Amino acid sequence: MAFPNYVGLEYGEQHDVSSTNIGNLELGMLGMTRDGNIYRWCKASGTGIAAGLFVVGESVPVHESTVTVAHAVGTETVTVTASGVTADDYAGGYLVVQAGTGAGEIHRIKSNTATSGGTIQITFHAGDGLKVAWSTSDTDVDIFTPLHGSVVIAPVDGRQLVVGLTQGIIPASNYFWALVQGVGPFMVDAAGAATGLELDEKAIKQSLNHAGQGFIDAAPDATKILAGFRQQLGYLLQEEDVVDNEMELGYITLL
Repeated sequence: MAFPNYVGLEYGEQHDVSSTNIGNLELGMLGMTRDGNIYRWCKASGTGIAAGLFVVGESVPVHESTVTVAHAVGTETVTVTASGVTADDYAGGYLVVQAGTGAGEIHRIKSNTATSGGTIQITFHAGDGLKVAWSTSDTDVDIFTPLHGSVVIAPVDGRQLVVGLTQGIIPASNYFWALVQGVGPFMVDAAGAATGLELDEKAIKQSLNHAGQGFIDAAPDATKILAGFRQQLGYLLQEEDVVDNEMELGYITLL
């Protein structure tokens, strides 16, 4: 069945922020403005986020060592052991068969019930039922919260996957479009006073000094690159040195 690959965004709509979901947008859905900039629909965690900061997804897994309920091929609602879960905590996330019978199978989660009697019911999207029957002897599953459903400012350890760049102030628990490819301003963490002009000083990396900022190194050599490997977020566009803790324009490459 055909479906749109992108939501068409008019200029200005990429700045939409809402305390409730807009229309039928799914977390992680892509939107595009006519200039080719691409955005991803996200939701902030319980903490607000400033403009021009890179964000990461808090995809927290729950692991069930061995399932306690067997399910047949084609089943679209399954039972998983999990405590302290509220309704739809995992909506938009994924269930993965981690080991045993059916290992490698993955399903997008449409909805889940709250914990009752130590278990929850997880429903997949129509047509996405189990391809391999579950076995109570060896099927192990993990369930993950949505990658774009509780985003936070990228921490300074540089270990988590950056999923987008904020284009405005995002209140706590609000939905918004995060830039993932194209031109946008970001807060700079500059390595030195004269940084950003030379060809080898154009790469934007995760900052290990200031949460959510984009790091621009000063004359990185091979040793520094290997020792400080981190996710590349894009490229600095301007042809002059940058200033620490100020916004600069970059071409973001997170797709």
